[in-house]
Amino acid sequence: MSPGPHDPQSDFLPGKKSRPPKGAAFWERIWDKAGTPLMVGATVVLVLAAGWLVTEGQRNAGSRIAALSPVQAEELRQLSLKKEAAFEAQRLNKALIDDGDLALLGEAVQAQEDYLASRGALASENVRLETLRRRYHVIQAERLRATATEAEDKSTALAKSDQAGAVRELRRAVEAERLIESRWFFSGYADVGKIARLDTRLRRLEAEPLKAQTQALEAAAEAAFAAGRLGEADKAMGEAIETERAFVEKYRDVLDTEFGRVERLSTRLETMRSDPLQQQIVAAERSAQAAGAAYAQATAGPAQEAQSALATQAYERALTIQAQLMQEFPRSAWAAATRKADLEMKRNRWRAAARLQDVATRAQAMAKHLRAGQSAEALDLARALREKLTQVEAENPGVVPPEDPVRRQLEYVATHAATIQAILPKLEQLVAPVGATGARMMKQEVSQGFYSTVMGVNPSASMRENLPVESVAYADAQAFCEALGWMCGRTIRLPTVAEYKAVLGDLSQPPAGRTAWTFDNTDGVSARVVGTSQPTGAGFFDLLGNVEEWAQAEAADDFASVIGGSVNWVPVSGLPLRKALKREKSRTIGFRIVIE
Repeated sequence: MSPGPHDPQSDFLPGKKSRPPKGAAFWERIWDKAGTPLMVGATVVLVLAAGWLVTEGQRNAGSRIAALSPVQAEELRQLSLKKEAAFEAQRLNKALIDDGDLALLGEAVQAQEDYLASRGALASENVRLETLRRRYHVIQAERLRATATEAEDKSTALAKSDQAGAVRELRRAVEAERLIESRWFFSGYADVGKIARLDTRLRRLEAEPLKAQTQALEAAAEAAFAAGRLGEADKAMGEAIETERAFVEKYRDVLDTEFGRVERLSTRLETMRSDPLQQQIVAAERSAQAAGAAYAQATAGPAQEAQSALATQAYERALTIQAQLMQEFPRSAWAAATRKADLEMKRNRWRAAARLQDVATRAQAMAKHLRAGQSAEALDLARALREKLTQVEAENPGVVPPEDPVRRQLEYVATHAATIQAILPKLEQLVAPVGATGARMMKQEVSQGFYSTVMGVNPSASMRENLPVESVAYADAQAFCEALGWMCGRTIRLPTVAEYKAVLGDLSQPPAGRTAWTFDNTDGVSARVVGTSQPTGAGFFDLLGNVEEWAQAEAADDFASVIGGSVNWVPVSGLPLRKALKREKSRTIGFRIVIE
C-alpha cells in the first residue's frame, strides 16, 4: 500500500515571542486567584460604611439615652406621667381639644419611649406605652377621619356647581386618609379600600374637565371646518388629539371614553387636511355629471360621443387627484380604495358609453327578430353582441356586471338556440286573448316539461312531464317569465286577479263534472295532467282546480294572491282566492303566464 499524501507545510512563520513586562505575570496570577473575593469584600465594606454613616445620628441619640443614670431614667418616667395627667386634665375641662393638648400626649409617649430605651427594654414589653401610644394615634386618626368625612361631604355638594372646589375638597379627604395610613397606623383606622375609593372619585372628577375639553375642541374644529376655516380647524383638532391622549394615558381606567377615539380624531384631522383635494375631486365629478346630462339630451352620434368624451376626461382628472390624495393623506376618510374603484367604474362606463349604447340598440333589434319568429337572425345577432360585450368588459372592467339585464338576455339567448327554435313556433298556439285588453293568457297551467325546457330544472315534488309544475315560489315563477320573455322577445308576466276574473265568467254556481279537478272528483292530493279538464268557452283549462296559481303582485309586497283552488278544494260558488307569502312553496301551487 502506498503511503498517503503528506500534510501540507504550514505557511505560519513563528516570530519572536513578546515578553510581558517584568512582574506582570505575578500580579496576573494573584488577580486570577483572589480578584473576585477582593471585589466582594470591598462591596461589603462600602455598604457597612454607608449604613454606619446613615444611622450615626440614631446611635448617638440611643447612646445618649442609654447612658442616663437610674435617677434620670426615673425622671423620664415621671415626666411621661405628668404630661399624660396634664392632657387628661385638659380633656376634662375643655369641650374640644386642640393641637396644644395633643402635644402633651405626644410628649408623654416620647418620654415613655425614652425611659424604656434607657433601661434597654423593648417597647412591646411595656403595656403602658402600648396603651398610651394607641390612644395618641386613635385621637389623631379620629381628627383626620372627621376631616376626611367633612371634605368628602363638601366635595359631593360642590360636584355639580363648582367642580374645581369639589376636586380640592376630595383631594383634602384623600390626603387625610393617607396620613392615617402612613403615620397613625397604631390607631387601626387605616382603610385601604376607602383610600382607593376616594382616589378613584378624585381622579374621575379630575378627568371630566379634560374629557369635556376634548369634546369642546372637537366641536370647535368641526365648526371651523364647516365654515371653511381650515387652519383654525387643523389647530383645534390637533389640540383635541393631544388632550385626548393625555386623558387616555392618565384617566382611562376611571372614566370611559370612546374606544379608539384618538385614532378617530387623527383620521378626522387628516380628512380635514385633505379637503382641498377632495373639493377638486367633487368639482371634477360635477363636470362629469353635467356632461352626462348633456349626453342624455343630445342626439345619437357625434354629439353624444363628444359629451361622453368630456365625462371620461372629467373622471380621469378625478382619478388623478384621488391618487394624489391617497398618497399624501392615506388615513383620510376620502382615501378609501372603494372610492377609487367607484371613480374608475364611472370613468370606464363613459369610456365605453358609445359601444354599450350600440349593444343595447342592437339587442332591441334582436328582440324584434324573435317576435317575428326569425330565430336564426336573432341567434346570430345574440352571439355577435355577446362577443362584443365580452370585449367591452375586458377593456373596461366592471361596466358589464353579471347582473346586467342586457348581458343576461344575450347570454341566455346565445346558449338556448335549440330551445328557442323549438318554442317560438308553438308559443302562439298555447295562448288565448284576455278580452279586449290585447294581452294573451296561457290556456293551461305551465307544465313540468315546459318549465324544465326554459329553466333547466324541475322543482316539482311529484315529477311527470305533463303534470303542472308545482313547489314553485313566487320568485321562481317570475324567473320563468323573464327567461321566456328573452326567448320570444316579448314581455311575459303572471296574470292579474282581474284578468282571471275576466276569463272565468259566471261563478255563481260551483263547478260540476270535469270542468275542474277538485276534491269532488280526485283523491284530493294528486294533480291531473294539464289540459285534461273540460275547457271554458274561451278555450282555457284548469282556471279552477288542479293547482292554485300565483297572480301578479307589487314587487315590494311580501304577499301575493294565489287563485283558482286545487285538487283539495271543495267546490263552492265564487272564486277561490287567498294571500300567501311569496316564499311559500307547495305541491298544490303552480302558475300560468300572460304575454303582452
